Amino acid sequence: MSAVGKAGEQDRLRLPDFAKRIVASRFSEWRWRLVGIFLLCLYLLQDFLGLHWEWLKQLQTIDMYKYATGSCLMVYVAWQWYLFWARLQGTTGPNLLAFHQRTGALAPVLFYTHTVQLGYGYLAVLSWIFLGNLLIGMMNPIGIRIRSRSYIACWGAVHVTLAVLTAALGGYHAYIAVYYK
Repeated sequence: MSAVGKAGEQDRLRLPDFAKRIVASRFSEWRWRLVGIFLLCLYLLQDFLGLHWEWLKQLQTIDMYKYATGSCLMVYVAWQWYLFWARLQGTTGPNLLAFHQRTGALAPVLFYTHTVQLGYGYLAVLSWIFLGNLLIGMMNPIGIRIRSRSYIACWGAVHVTLAVLTAALGGYHAYIAVYYK
């Protein structure tokens, strides 16, 4: 082995365990995770600072636009649920799991097209649950190489619970939005 190879191996050996897992994971897994975290932070920052595109905010006041983007969000949530159920049945492979994770990373863009602000009351709760679930999803134990049974169990319970709440509150929101118009 060359001197450079030995030096690289020794440097890798000196890393703490959590850093070794990060280095050992494929970069593509982390790239999508980082994109998702960046988009989520960008959404929260723009809401906190009150920054938005005026044309988009005006567009979001049009009923047909709200229905169209809301429908897209409902289809997105249904698609994510489909991927979950297919995985439970063993009909999907790692490619569909990766697709589930990558589309989850891009969800803040879809959410931003529907609303530029978090809302009030139950809409704020729905927004925080939806966005929080995206963050939880990015802490997937498979992707970050955590093998602790307690972490996997807790992560799964929280992720699925937040997904159920997202679907339930999203359905309630759709009903209220259509019923009162």
